[in-house]
Amino acid sequence: MVGDFFIWADINIPIRLTFNLQAPLTAGGFALANDYGVQGDGIRAADVILYDSDNNIIATESFTGLSTNSTITVQYAFSQQYEDIAYFVIEAPWTGPGGRWGT
Repeated sequence: MVGDFFIWADINIPIRLTFNLQAPLTAGGFALANDYGVQGDGIRAADVILYDSDNNIIATESFTGLSTNSTITVQYAFSQQYEDIAYFVIEAPWTGPGGRWGT
């Protein structure tokens, strides 16, 4: 995809990215390759919500100040290690335009 095709329809509703895993796992953090291509764009803050196989929330970890450097992948640590993660959701609120649109 090339160009500016994504338009945030309602800035009061966060973007929710759901990652379904092939098997439950244990994790002490996550890595984010934030918006490869446009320096300064990308997710700046997010909640990572971890779920077990019964759809129960295991934990919610909140992150601010996420790197918007589009040339690197950054690892972020959870406050502890979590087990039996069946899927997780990254929920990112509107934080304003970035990249060539401003910061």
